Amino acid sequence: MRLEALTTMPLAAKGVQIQDHDGSFPRDLVTQARTNLGSHARLRCVLCDRGFLDGADLWWLTQQGLGFVVPAKAHMAVPTAAQALAAAGAGLVARRVHTVAHGPGKHRWTARLETEVVGLPDLTPYDQYGPEEHARQRSRKDCEGHPLNAVVVRRWHTRDDGPGGQVVCLTNEAVDKPWRVFDASDDRRLIENGCIKESQQAWNLKHPPQKTERAVQGHGFFTLAMFALATAYRGRAEQAAGGMSRWAGSAGAASCSNRTATKSSSLPRAGTESFMSRTTPSCWG
Repeated sequence: MRLEALTTMPLAAKGVQIQDHDGSFPRDLVTQARTNLGSHARLRCVLCDRGFLDGADLWWLTQQGLGFVVPAKAHMAVPTAAQALAAAGAGLVARRVHTVAHGPGKHRWTARLETEVVGLPDLTPYDQYGPEEHARQRSRKDCEGHPLNAVVVRRWHTRDDGPGGQVVCLTNEAVDKPWRVFDASDDRRLIENGCIKESQQAWNLKHPPQKTERAVQGHGFFTLAMFALATAYRGRAEQAAGGMSRWAGSAGAASCSNRTATKSSSLPRAGTESFMSRTTPSCWG
């Protein structure tokens, strides 16, 4: 499934067998999402989970003119290189402090939360980032990786991971303002807490009328289509009432009650992992 980050509106979906890997269909979903959006909005950036981390697919997104933000896996060479550079003092350091209130009434207290990130451009250790023929040549000594940017998270609220950090986000977006990439990565939490959880609980997505292929597909796609329609209606109602909220930076998304189903000959996966999109340049501030 593909969701829009600000509105959590489903943009595209694909039914697959439960044993199929989630990372096998990102190109299909991106293509379908762009088709569904049409002229209403423009796909701007893809926010992925680690399960979708594939160098050839990330390169394909770049060639399509799309940005991406994805957390690196710990065993990869590129986060190790990024952490070493951050620990050595390289990159652009950005800090942010905000105060959060806790508790009611006289028991109310505040906490000072600090976040620190480091933007690092042009890292080349990820030799799988490129076309498929490039990945096949990565064992050659003269093979050089394509440059990729990274943001290292040193401190996140109450957790301090030291000068080298622990979480590393990979991106093809500029990192001269690391907060853009960090905040985009943080939006991935909406994957589970937004459309997926709500559609399963409030919309009974996991309870088809029959356990047949046609019934499961029809129920799943129809439920997501109705969820998209209801989300678009709520957005229009918020705008009419004078409240901008999450729709403020998503021109076109509120007016688009797109069809979200794609044709498939296999059963949809219940509770599948998803990845998200930002639809307009204004989402980046």
